[in-house]
Amino acid sequence: MKKILSLVLAFVLFMSSSALIADAYSVKTGGVPSASAEQTFKKASLSSPSVKLTIKNKQIIVKWSKSKKAGGYILYRMTVDSGKTKKLGTFDSETFKYVDKSVKNYVEYIYCVVAFRKEDGKTVKSASDYYVNGASTLDVKNIVRGAELKSKKSFKLYDVQNSKSKYMWTVELTGKDIKTLKKFAEKHFTSDMSALEKVRYTHKWIHKKVTYAYAGELWNKIDDKTFVDAVFNYKLGQCIHYNGALAAMMTYLGYDVKLLMGFRGTPDLSNIWQHFWTECKINGLTYVMETGNLKKNGPWYYFFTPYKYTSGYVKNKDYVSGL
Repeated sequence: MKKILSLVLAFVLFMSSSALIADAYSVKTGGVPSASAEQTFKKASLSSPSVKLTIKNKQIIVKWSKSKKAGGYILYRMTVDSGKTKKLGTFDSETFKYVDKSVKNYVEYIYCVVAFRKEDGKTVKSASDYYVNGASTLDVKNIVRGAELKSKKSFKLYDVQNSKSKYMWTVELTGKDIKTLKKFAEKHFTSDMSALEKVRYTHKWIHKKVTYAYAGELWNKIDDKTFVDAVFNYKLGQCIHYNGALAAMMTYLGYDVKLLMGFRGTPDLSNIWQHFWTECKINGLTYVMETGNLKKNGPWYYFFTPYKYTSGYVKNKDYVSGL
């Protein structure tokens, strides 16, 4: 089947705090400014270009706005799953477009444009506050948006650590859970957002906002809490909580999901560790939904991604990922 690259979402995120900027640049990259460098760049008078993405012929077309007094622009691309960042090029002050032909199917990228100019023999750069996220493919996009949605109040948890999957229990959304989900929706969702966009927003919110609760004081705060309560009210959790909370929101929005207890590890299964993640089934096709955790895992997560385009998942004693 011919693969057609597309976007699930392309939207700009303005990250106002230096802490978020530091998180965004925590990976080791080839040429991307460090957090400390970003703080220096903020003092410059150059504005940060906004970025827009479009898709055409399996290519991502990156366009950016003009920054007043800029002498040129530098374009960076981060591959979200691996956290690897690449400098795509340096452009003159009259260039505002780049066609990225080196993209892959079912891979999410983040593009960042930095404006610069020479000043007193030194290079002055703008703060890198704007990001555009691209994700998934056109066929997945259409399948997801065309899904028949019916709000539910429960989803199931399965043990997939052994040869055969085993039903464990049904996660029932409590009255408090539903009130919490409604409150979150009222605060964060807009009237023109599709169900897909609501899931995407929740997916990224959990990834960035939730602190990993290691054993001890943080864990004790949520030990007796539901997934929804722990994540949306306490902003704490481990993989079972943040992926469970995502499953809860998707269930509330009407998607057919289940939470799995399996493993992540190496293809030869010589090194595996327990992990919980979410599966969503639409029209007979199964997709991985994985929030990851920015502070613990870095930029690693999956959004409506088939297993063959993921890495590290072990299910029913088989390495089911394709990467």
